[in-house]
Amino acid sequence: MFESALIRKHTEGQLSVDAGIIAETLLFYGNVHVLADNGVFTDLIRVIGTDSLICLLDRKALSLSFTRDILGVYNNTQNDISVHRFVSIRLAARQNKKRINDADQVELVVENVLGKTRESKRITRALLDRIRFKNINDCPGLSRGIPALAQEDILNPRSILC
Repeated sequence: MFESALIRKHTEGQLSVDAGIIAETLLFYGNVHVLADNGVFTDLIRVIGTDSLICLLDRKALSLSFTRDILGVYNNTQNDISVHRFVSIRLAARQNKKRINDADQVELVVENVLGKTRESKRITRALLDRIRFKNINDCPGLSRGIPALAQEDILNPRSILC
């Protein structure tokens, strides 16, 4: 058995996670950690279900970190010159201008999959007790976060393969 594995978005197409890969990873690795953004978290609930997810988290077969950050590339074109840079995006408020915190975001994801019910509230509370939250822009040793580090890598000639 191998020591540990990190699962992030790993499939192409409509779903960002695959139940078979999760099962196989759980079989061969002692410590399986999922780093989930909104899409991965949504698909994790859809693919393995909330009961199975909570059971895996309770048994410590799986651990989960949730990040509200979405990584992307920003394109700005001025005078026919395009400039690209890496960015992270985070939903900050609802339509009613109420600020969203980590717990609110988990609730939104669960309600998006299951609907707004008493059961979805119970599941949200259960998940909040079992997951950790990560801010990818607040990394020790990275004063400007992961997008800035990626930008430095792309500008470093040794990092680019031709």
